[in-house]
Amino acid sequence: MSTSTLSHFKFDFGPGNTASDYIGIRPGMIYDEELGYGFESVGTIYGRDRAEERIVPDNQQSVAVNRGGFGSVRKRLQDSFCIPLNAVFRLDVPAGSYRIHLIIGDELAETRTIIKAGEGRLILPEIETPPGQWIEEKCTVHVREGDSLRLSFSGAAPRINAMEIMPADQTLTVFIAGDSTVCDQPAAG
Repeated sequence: MSTSTLSHFKFDFGPGNTASDYIGIRPGMIYDEELGYGFESVGTIYGRDRAEERIVPDNQQSVAVNRGGFGSVRKRLQDSFCIPLNAVFRLDVPAGSYRIHLIIGDELAETRTIIKAGEGRLILPEIETPPGQWIEEKCTVHVREGDSLRLSFSGAAPRINAMEIMPADQTLTVFIAGDSTVCDQPAAG
């Protein structure tokens, strides 16, 4: 599915079954110009599917794989995730402001995720979750003309379960007058 036909994106990260109405992003999915999204070839990306890890051999008693409703979209998004170690996710979109909704967490481990946009601008404080909990965060990112939306993931135990990106049509823009220490600078400086 190409980005040229969409304006609202819903990504499900990880090796598990993709939730309905989401685009699946596997750990090894390198950016593809034709698709318009994927991880850039920097960093290391692992993935886990906790639903698959809960399935036991036939001769042992199985635990409930889908607590909270069989096949629920929410549970699928929580079960599977990518572990992006200094990795950048890229999405080709037109210039403008975009609202980003993230789901981050892990059933078995504490998470600590740092997310930066563009040339390294921190867009949220470090996101920490204890084992068995997930957090939903929202932020807005501006994409300049001729650029792509780039989100860099790092931290001591980074995770990304799901991400939804949509145009932020009514975003307030604040213009700051000052020298280069108070302004965003283009990549060329």
